Parts: sequence; structure tokens; C-alpha cells
Amino acid sequence: MLNFVVDSEPAILAYPQNSKPPEPGPLMQKAGVAGGIAITLNVISLALAIGMVVMLIFLFQSIREVSALEDRLSGLGQFETRLSRQLDTVNQGVQSQFGELNRRISALLDQAAQLEKQVAKLTGENQDMVERLQAVSEAGDTVLAAPEPPREIVLSAPPSQPKEVHSEPARPANPVQFERTVAPDGKVTYSKVRK
Repeated sequence: MLNFVVDSEPAILAYPQNSKPPEPGPLMQKAGVAGGIAITLNVISLALAIGMVVMLIFLFQSIREVSALEDRLSGLGQFETRLSRQLDTVNQGVQSQFGELNRRISALLDQAAQLEKQVAKLTGENQDMVERLQAVSEAGDTVLAAPEPPREIVLSAPPSQPKEVHSEPARPANPVQFERTVAPDGKVTYSKVRK
């Protein structure tokens, strides 16, 4: 245990009790100015430290935003591939529809050409009959009578083709099929399957 002894004698002072403390000398004045400069430098360094902490916070937020943007940009590549797959599918469907329309148009043009030939043949026969009748009437010979031309002209259309019922559009020569895949997050993707 520690024992402290307290003296009842007054402490010795560097200057007498009745006198004033000495005036600060030039060394004390320099110490006061230096202390003010030190305090000022400490305040400036504290302000700089606080400013750096604030800048670090903003820097970390910026880094977080940039990483989020990078994630979104990496997702754009996947979006582009999905979009190109869907465009390929649509392109093949449109091309098959154009092929079907071209086939139908060519069939209609063939039918129109056949009808035109039949009409030309019938008008030629009618012209021959008209010329014979005019020759007979000019000759005035009533004994020679030509058979009466038919009053009705019958045009025969080409045989009708059975109507085709398509449940699917016509496929191109190189069939390309797509496989549908549904991801757990709900995204639907299509991938080509070649046979």
C-alpha cells in the first residue's frame, strides 16, 4: 500500500508571492506565435482530412455505379444474341411466306396464259365462220347454207386444283428448327437445332 505524506509547508515559488509574474520575453513571444501557427496548421490538416474522407465516399459511390453499368453492359450482349435469334426466326417465316406467294402467283399466271390461248382460239374460229357466212351471203346461193354458229361460247377453265390447307408455313429446303428454352428467371431463349 502506498502512503502519501502531505507537508504542511508551502511550496517554493520561483518568484516571491507579493510580486507579479515576469513579462514574457522574446522567447515566450516566439513560442506564442509558433503555437498559433501550429494550431492553424492543425486546423488546415483536419479540414483536408475531412475533405479527403468526403472524396473517398464519392469515389466509392462512383465505383459502385460503374460496376453496375458494367453488369448492365454485359447483359446487352446476351440481349443482342436473343434479338438476332428472334430476327432469324422472323426472317425465315417471311421468306417462306414470300416463297408461297411466288408459287401461287406463278400458278395464276399459268392459268391466265391458258385462258388467253383458249380465247384467241375461239375468236379465230368465230372469225372463220363469219367470213364463210359473208362469202355465202355475197354469192347469193341459198342452197349452200353454213351451219349456224353456236350462240354460246363456252370457255373451259383449267381443272381446279384442290385447295391446300397448311397448318404450318412452307419450310425452306434446308429446314432449321428452333428449340425454346425458359430460364428460371422467366427469360425465353430460342436456339437453332440443325438436322
